[in-house]
Amino acid sequence: LIMSLLFGKKHCDIRAWEDVLFKGTGNHSVQPDIALYERLTKAQIENDCRIILESARIMAHTSDSGVAESRRKLIGERYAHLMTLKPYAERSQRALIKDAEQAYRKAW
Repeated sequence: LIMSLLFGKKHCDIRAWEDVLFKGTGNHSVQPDIALYERLTKAQIENDCRIILESARIMAHTSDSGVAESRRKLIGERYAHLMTLKPYAERSQRALIKDAEQAYRKAW
């Protein structure tokens, strides 16, 4: 049973990674599927970043304070989720995460 994995330069715990991906449901695979976890992580990171960046653009162009506030809240929620995934991100995803972090800081 594989209990840990060298992922980039970081040593990560596969069970902790599963908890992040599967929201702590406790559904641990007998044999972890690292390729699946990498695909899920990539998709969730891309989705969070897309939502953060689109919401930031909407906030920048709206005059409706209700829309701006709902988008600010959405950015906060997606950013919190993104930060749980960041330790498991591949090097190629770091630039996208950095852009999302900048958008988050501008929104708050």
